[in-house]
Amino acid sequence: MNDLILSGCRPEPLANYLKALGVLRLLGEQADPNVRGGWKQDEFILRSSLDREKLEQFFLQDYRPTPIVAPWNGGSGFYPKDKKEGIDALCISPAQRFTDYRQTISIAQNLIESLGLSEKSSGEQKQLLLRQCRNHFPDKAVAWLDAAYILTESEAKYPPLLGTGGNDGRLEFTNNFMQRLIDIFDIGTGAPTAFSRSWLSGALFNEPVQKLLADKPIGQFYPGAAGGANSSVGFSSKSLINPWDFILMIEGALLFAAAATKRLRAGTTVELGYPFSTRAAGVGYGTASTADESSRGELWIPLWESPSLLSEVMTLFSEGRAQAGKRPAKNSVDFAQALAMLGTDRGINEFLRYGFQERNGLAYFATPLGRWRAKARPKANLLDQVGSWIDSFRHKAMGNIAPERIKRTFRAVEEAIMNFCKPGGPSQMTEIVIALGQAERALAGSPRFREEAFAKPILLSEEWIETLDNGKEKAEFHLALALASMEIRKNLEPVEVRPGKVSWLDQKNPPHVVWRDGSLVNNLTAALLRRCLDAESLDGKYRAGLGEIAAFISVDIDDSRLEKLLWGLSLIDWPKITTAASHRIEGSFTPMLYDLLKLTCLHEPLKDTPIPLNTAILTRAASGDAAAASKLAAQRLTGSGFHPFVDLIREPNKKTQRIAAALIFPISRSDIYHLVKRVLKVSEPAQR
Repeated sequence: MNDLILSGCRPEPLANYLKALGVLRLLGEQADPNVRGGWKQDEFILRSSLDREKLEQFFLQDYRPTPIVAPWNGGSGFYPKDKKEGIDALCISPAQRFTDYRQTISIAQNLIESLGLSEKSSGEQKQLLLRQCRNHFPDKAVAWLDAAYILTESEAKYPPLLGTGGNDGRLEFTNNFMQRLIDIFDIGTGAPTAFSRSWLSGALFNEPVQKLLADKPIGQFYPGAAGGANSSVGFSSKSLINPWDFILMIEGALLFAAAATKRLRAGTTVELGYPFSTRAAGVGYGTASTADESSRGELWIPLWESPSLLSEVMTLFSEGRAQAGKRPAKNSVDFAQALAMLGTDRGINEFLRYGFQERNGLAYFATPLGRWRAKARPKANLLDQVGSWIDSFRHKAMGNIAPERIKRTFRAVEEAIMNFCKPGGPSQMTEIVIALGQAERALAGSPRFREEAFAKPILLSEEWIETLDNGKEKAEFHLALALASMEIRKNLEPVEVRPGKVSWLDQKNPPHVVWRDGSLVNNLTAALLRRCLDAESLDGKYRAGLGEIAAFISVDIDDSRLEKLLWGLSLIDWPKITTAASHRIEGSFTPMLYDLLKLTCLHEPLKDTPIPLNTAILTRAASGDAAAASKLAAQRLTGSGFHPFVDLIREPNKKTQRIAAALIFPISRSDIYHLVKRVLKVSEPAQR
């Protein structure tokens, strides 16, 4: 067996990838049933009994083109106003290699005549012609029909790879395929034309080629050769193509056969099934925008290293689907998620993502959008917990009635998921939690939309906590975790949270929801006062360290980041969690005012002595009056039998307000003991 490196067949652009598939398919079907193919270092490796000379000899002398025709299209060569040099030449050619082609063209012409068509059909007539082609075309042409369209209960569906049934705007693929055939073969004898061997060497082995064809279309598959504005050193240039590139590219596209699919569920309709294709999502690459959502879709082409038989590759493409957890992958975010969850089970090493997007005016180009390793990411299965939420929310969030804030936050969720699926890791997982928290916040602030969209609140399991990055922004993360574990979500948004369940409250403006768009300090203080008023616990499943609280008071943390983390972490199913933990940062001390005030609002008795809560202490501190707050706190402790070292402390207003807000963070029993040692005299409490 010979290993032939086809340097002209690379994964990019898409035309070259399809060309590699075309070579493998034609050799496997017409010359060498044992031929194998695979990708190594971005080149297609062909393992065949044919050497290079015999390979070229096969294409030049023995290759029989697949009969590719599309009589349902205008410009296909079957109607009076169409270009006819290609189809007319094939009809009269006596060459043996065009026998199947002549037969298929004749059948198509008879169908057109029997239906009385004098120009391209539309509506019911087109649907009828498509069915007739399916019924009467020879077996040699069926692969082309499967790649071009699929018949469903209502109408034909067209896969994105071949436009709308074999044409892309004004470019008709089949007519151009026939024209390129007469460029490389003498129509009278079927022998190769003068430049055919040179063109073939260029197409397969990337060798320099002269006399490329100018002003011949290549379509969406090869943007670099399509010509147009800014495509050359001048203002504009014409297309420049190798005819073998076009022919092998179309032959390779036939491996992407479509199929009709239907879920086993009442009320579902037949849909188009196409290998490795998804709906577009304008996220996950540098130039992504919402405008890309309206593209024709995306194609995730597989790259495999192990040399594979044609039959194995055909099986791979016939089963080319992705599963994101319990759901089939519907768009590119789902597809990336499927790769991160499971990797692949067919020996695929990598996927190259292409989007069929509007570029260069209104033309669609197969645009490379990045590479994705097929490798399972740890804990990626957690994404399945929000899969159904994203599915149900996506359509409404992208609709016209959705507020811009909803659209923006939902887009951020998809962007975060895509970023996680590529490299994986705790920091990317943290960004997902933050994005989900912001989406939840946007929903909470849009009651009308969430009712119309039937959008449910999000609930995440405890497992998410251990997957997050708690090292990069340690203080912000631990403070947010401590707050969220107090089940503070009820103070953030109108929800009712029970173990394993969360739902929106029907009540308008519930009084315990105090979080607004103002500063973090004001919101924390409001939440603290509300929880005191509602007799809610000030303890949490996780406790903040005094060092982290000191960092908060001295503004050594990012308030915005802390708030975003809080919204994200509040989505955890906290009522289900029973464990508790504490975090400490040594070497930092909280201000004496904080120490004094905190001892008056603890979640448990102080030395077995309950300290009655005096909300006036909190309101004075929240107003910035450190002297009044400290005086009241000292009186409160003295009244409970304790004697603090100080009874009057003065601090700047802003700092006092941050200290008031910091009182909400739950702390551990050992930290309470540290506060006692620093604030109270050792003989406390006195006997009463």
